[in-house]
Amino acid sequence: MTGGRGHVLDLLAGHGYLSAELAQLCPDCIISCTGLGNDLDSFQALRESELYTTSVWKNIRYTECDVTSLPFEDDTFDYVMNFLGLEDVMMTNGEDGLLSVFSEVSRVSKQTAIVELSIVEYGASPEEMIAEEIWASIGLNAIFLPKNFYIKGVQR
Repeated sequence: MTGGRGHVLDLLAGHGYLSAELAQLCPDCIISCTGLGNDLDSFQALRESELYTTSVWKNIRYTECDVTSLPFEDDTFDYVMNFLGLEDVMMTNGEDGLLSVFSEVSRVSKQTAIVELSIVEYGASPEEMIAEEIWASIGLNAIFLPKNFYIKGVQR
């Protein structure tokens, strides 16, 4: 994506840090961020902060929406990125909601698109144990499914 003009979907963009970082690397990309209304305030606060220059935000748009039904046309995006957030869908819409998200991502992605989804697994590795402790310490009650659920869901 660097050096070219592509259309990026930041699925469940949250505060918008990942979008801002990508916009610095690929200033010609059009980045469409999605999230719920409660994310919009924190996204706007980041945009108004001094952490990023105003030029970073020129091609970033935020769309408030339920990601189980994306308001974008078919075959729109060259790259879809997600850094966490799928656990929020799981908590609000269950496994069927996650499957809807995968279906929607497939619909709005171009045939040649790259789709990158981040998931959290709790397990016995030191990194996984630390992640679980951190989430618990901040009061996150997210539900993370086994990696195979996501793999099978995306394959469908």
